[in-house]
Amino acid sequence: MKLMSVIPKIWMFVLLVGCWMPMQASAELPPEVKKDQLLMALSGHLKKQQFKSALPYFDKLRELNKLHAVALPASLDFFEGEALHKTGDYEKAESLLTTYITSQGKMGNYYDQAVKLAMANDKKLEKQRKEHSAANAEQDRIAALKQYQQDELFKLPEGTLAGGFVLVPSGSFQMGEYNPFINIKSNDEPVHTVHIKAFGMSKYEITFDQFDEYCKKKRWSCDLPADRGWGRGNLPVINVSKKNAVSFAKWLSKKLKKRFRLPSESEWEYASRAGSHTPFGIQLPLSTDKANYNGEYDLMRHLSAINQRTLKISVKGIDRKKPLPVGSFSPNPLGLYDMDGNVAEIVADCYHSNYKNAPTDGSPWVDECGSRQIGVERGGSFSTPSNRMGGTERETISAMSDKSYETRTSFRRGFRLVQELD
Repeated sequence: MKLMSVIPKIWMFVLLVGCWMPMQASAELPPEVKKDQLLMALSGHLKKQQFKSALPYFDKLRELNKLHAVALPASLDFFEGEALHKTGDYEKAESLLTTYITSQGKMGNYYDQAVKLAMANDKKLEKQRKEHSAANAEQDRIAALKQYQQDELFKLPEGTLAGGFVLVPSGSFQMGEYNPFINIKSNDEPVHTVHIKAFGMSKYEITFDQFDEYCKKKRWSCDLPADRGWGRGNLPVINVSKKNAVSFAKWLSKKLKKRFRLPSESEWEYASRAGSHTPFGIQLPLSTDKANYNGEYDLMRHLSAINQRTLKISVKGIDRKKPLPVGSFSPNPLGLYDMDGNVAEIVADCYHSNYKNAPTDGSPWVDECGSRQIGVERGGSFSTPSNRMGGTERETISAMSDKSYETRTSFRRGFRLVQELD
């Protein structure tokens, strides 16, 4: 496509004007000369496919036409439409391509190219509109959820919710995930409806600062957990067991005169997904800019039927190899931080291999655990690969020969608490 073919050949005139200009610095170039200079500069950008840098020249040419009524090439609409299409402005591209096709018809020098480009542009525009529509629907859903959360919070007597806790409003949700790629029974099936009463949940994972305070008060019955040299302070506490977490909740309940405990699996998943129909409460795709997990996992090399969905929801990132201070990333719509990654979180339930006969009222599932009890952790940690991330994912805490699962600890595991409100 040679835009230069529409430029009158006035090279000698332009050269003479260029020589004359130093002697007439205050004189302004005639509009026709300005037009030709702009067209030549524009042609150079288009030949190099520098579409973004070409756009200002279209604006200048149209301004020149508006001020001085200089005639512009009919093909300008096509070339600007092409540049806008290439830079992702499909709305404006549609308008200009339509203008060129309807005004020039089949007699236009670039009619065939314009029709082909318009068809491609329509597909891009339709996809963009669907994405915008989905994004707007998601924003509306989140806004409605936050408003409901505020309405529920307003009903509580002042001072009901403990500091550092956010309200998780009552509601129902579909717990678990059906994955059509999986040919074997999954531990997060069958999907089932669970009804949740409102509760408070700690905004952040319990930190070393918080747990160390408890340990110092209970110095005869609590050993300070090791931090592996990563530091303490507002890092999430690690190397704590389920028994430690339950004791901490009892101590905090007595201290604040409120009722704290570990969340049930269903409460945890309900809070993590925050009304989303996907396994994630945070905006997809999942990335290590949004959560602390092992983003270096080679998805293509390890891809199998059981984790094909990962390619649709995550992008490759980094592996930090350790936890970060709590609240290092944006929260989910309920205001809860680090529900995905950082440290895995202990819940109250014992492990069952599926959800058959699971409670539907949000309570912990602590019966029918079998003779060899196994615990459950949720949310994944800094070392969890992306194919094991998500609010529906479940991991086990196994017993050892000399320890029950309730006393086992891990450098990748911590916890958060819920507050009962009735």
